[in-house]
Amino acid sequence: MTENKQLGRIALTEQEKKIRDDEGYKTYQKNISERKKNGEELTIMNKSEWIKSKPSGESPSVKFTRLAKKRMSVTLSNMDTIINLSSGQYKATPEQIKKMVDTLKDKITAIENAFGKVKPESEKGFDF
Repeated sequence: MTENKQLGRIALTEQEKKIRDDEGYKTYQKNISERKKNGEELTIMNKSEWIKSKPSGESPSVKFTRLAKKRMSVTLSNMDTIINLSSGQYKATPEQIKKMVDTLKDKITAIENAFGKVKPESEKGFDF
C-alpha cells in the first residue's frame, strides 16, 4: 500500500483496490453459498453489482431480517438473565424492580416509535 501523507491516511493503488475487491468478492460468494446451504433464499450478484452494493451485498429486507434475528436472540437472552435476578439468591427492593421494568417499557415504546407504530392510548394501560 502507498501512503498518502497529504491526507494522513493510507491510499490504495488501483491494483491494490482490484486485488482487495477480488478477494472480497470471492469471500462474498463463499458466504452467500454457505448461507444458501443453510436455507436462506439469496442470489449471488455479479461482481460489478457486488462492488456497488458493498459491504454486505444484501437487499435491505434480507439484511434487516438477518440482523433482527441475531439482535433479538441476544436481547431475549439478556432479558432472561434479568429474569434470573428474581430467584431467591438476590434481594431487590420494589423501587429497584419498578425502575428496571419502567426502563424496559420505555425502551419498548422507543422501538415502537422508531418503527412508526405508536400504541393507541387505550392499549398503554390504565392511569388516573
